[in-house]
Amino acid sequence: MDVIPLDATLVKGSHGGINGAEKFKPVLVTSKAIDKTLKAPDVYQVIWDSLTV
Repeated sequence: MDVIPLDATLVKGSHGGINGAEKFKPVLVTSKAIDKTLKAPDVYQVIWDSLTV
C-alpha cells in the first residue's frame, strides 16, 4: 500500500496548477453562453445560476 507523505513537497500532481498549456485547462459545459475565460471562483456562480433558474 502506498502511503501519502506528510511533506507536501513530496506529493506530485496537478491540483492547483496554474501554468499549464491552454489545451489542458478544464472546460465548463453549460447552456448559457459565456464569452470569456472564467477564474475558478467564478465557476461557482455559473453553477448556482443554472440551478436556481
